[in-house]
Amino acid sequence: MDNETSNTEVGERIRALRIIVGLMALGIAAFAAMAQVAPIKSDASMEKLMTIVTAAMGLCSLIAFVPIRMLIISGGRSKVAANGADSAKSVSIQTYFTTTLIGSAMAEGVALLGIVSSMVTGQKLLLLAAAIGVVAILMQFPTSNGFARCYQAVAGKPLPSSDWPE
Repeated sequence: MDNETSNTEVGERIRALRIIVGLMALGIAAFAAMAQVAPIKSDASMEKLMTIVTAAMGLCSLIAFVPIRMLIISGGRSKVAANGADSAKSVSIQTYFTTTLIGSAMAEGVALLGIVSSMVTGQKLLLLAAAIGVVAILMQFPTSNGFARCYQAVAGKPLPSSDWPE
């Protein structure tokens, strides 16, 4: 298997990614709570536009993430094909890290837009985008099983039980 990336190193990368993703979700929740307390002069005339923009951004992010993830995984497969099977674990952890961060960042962007839109318009319903964003971020929370699925997508074979992250 992959001698350059140890199981401990993969486990450490997954733990670091858990901290990043968890803090992204926590940041959205904290900003949403602050937005409810902070007095903002709202502009109700912007409500329709901000609702449409927030919904469109959410839909576009959801649709765009699928091909982006496929491109990243395809790039990982190409690296494994070029560098040999020994690079599968290191390429897979980088691919997992990248796809998780990009997906979380896309969800975070929509959530932040929902909060700002709510602050601008005074429409509390737009905070639903923040709630959906937090759920989308948490759905991508890094796990050993998630890494194993990414490994299989990149390497084309299941992660051996001896190579599971510590």
